Amino acid sequence: MDKSRDFDLDRMMEQIRLKVRDLRHSQSGATAAVGLPAGHPQLERDLAELHQAYNLTEVSLDPRRRVLGWTMLTAAKALRALLKPIVRRQSEYNAANARLMTAVTNDVDRLCRQVVEMRAVTEQVISRSAEDVKAHTRTLARRFADTYAADIQTHAAALGDLSRRMAALERLRGQWEALSQRIERLQEYEEQLGDEKRTAGEQARRLESLEARCAELGAAVAAAQARAAYWEEQFKPLHERVRRVERRLRRLGGEPSTGAAAPPALESAAAPAGFSAIDYAGFEERLRDSTMVKDKQRGYLRYFTGKAPVLDIGCGKGEFLELMREAGIAAKGLDLDLDMILLCRDKGLDVEQCDALEYLAAQPDASLGGIFSAQVIEHLPASRLSALISLSWRKLMPGGVAVLETLNPESLFVHYKWFWMDPSHVRLVHPQTLQFLLESEGFAEISCHLASPPADVLRIPPLQGGVNGALDDFNRATDYLNKLIYGDQEYFVVARK
Repeated sequence: MDKSRDFDLDRMMEQIRLKVRDLRHSQSGATAAVGLPAGHPQLERDLAELHQAYNLTEVSLDPRRRVLGWTMLTAAKALRALLKPIVRRQSEYNAANARLMTAVTNDVDRLCRQVVEMRAVTEQVISRSAEDVKAHTRTLARRFADTYAADIQTHAAALGDLSRRMAALERLRGQWEALSQRIERLQEYEEQLGDEKRTAGEQARRLESLEARCAELGAAVAAAQARAAYWEEQFKPLHERVRRVERRLRRLGGEPSTGAAAPPALESAAAPAGFSAIDYAGFEERLRDSTMVKDKQRGYLRYFTGKAPVLDIGCGKGEFLELMREAGIAAKGLDLDLDMILLCRDKGLDVEQCDALEYLAAQPDASLGGIFSAQVIEHLPASRLSALISLSWRKLMPGGVAVLETLNPESLFVHYKWFWMDPSHVRLVHPQTLQFLLESEGFAEISCHLASPPADVLRIPPLQGGVNGALDDFNRATDYLNKLIYGDQEYFVVARK
């Protein structure tokens, strides 16, 4: 509230009390002035003298003198006899004055008593009026304060609204200036268009000619694309043959020159005899797209954060090693296929061509932070799988993690399509079997996760309607068949030491 509009109620009441007191003093002075004739000694003596001496006929004429007393007395008596009518008249007048003065005095006394009574009544009225005025003044003060506070709020709201409107007007002014500039530019453009309109007809003709030319080029491009697709299909076998020759040349250039025997191939331990001559790198290149594999394996990074060094067993074309390098995690890859090893080295990855069991056996215990293996354990017989898990537990440091990915044997889709497509597969590993092997070696916090549901498959659709729950049973059965036939293609197990 504004201090300039405040008032002091106590000060106002003090001023009212002072005014009442002054009024009382003035009334008491007036009362004293009116009552003076009744209480003044001289006035009382004068009234007594008036009552005693108003009759002039009773005045003694004895001069109390010895020499001329009798003579003057005789003369006075003669004179009084002559003045008797006048004296009697004067005495009556004096008596009337005395009676009048007595009545006036009585009236004055009565008036004084009435003034005193009126003063008491007036004081009571003034006192009650002062209290009423004080209460009314306080009520008015509270109303004034409330009204003033409401006015202040109303003014503040009005000022806020005015500020917002001013800001809006300021923005409108800026928009108007921008619009004015745009209008000026449009006027300039209009002037330029005036010149361009004169050549619009020629440009339209040129555009029609260009559109016709574009249509011809589009037809030519479509034909060229068709021919390219045809020749790409025709040259696909030749392309594969060229890539096969490149791999052979790379293998020849990467083989040891000392005549020492190369490390045993994966097929020597996992595939039937005589299968080691297969071009497994070409086989993988046809079946597994590196971009798809890399996108899928990107989800494994969260398990290896802060777990360096990491060992990738069966690194293949090095997709997981590339992800480790991008994440700044030290990792090394192992593989038996020389083509895979040379391809990884071309990418600048740290890889080694060796048998995984032999490499793990040569490493110090508790020296690895993580072990990763994708699509490898289905190539191993049971004895080598058990040895791999045992060595992994020994070589992992406390808190280390092992992630093993393989095909899901609980999906018939995997059985009739993916498992038998790779001739180097030995057996499918059931998730419960793998978890048991990991638990037996001492791994803890083992969790199994399904991955890669098959796409573009024709599942059995549920039926609508039915009576007495028979259709619900049928739909549950079809749902079970869908999961059995088209279950996820892969699963992976996460185990911690």
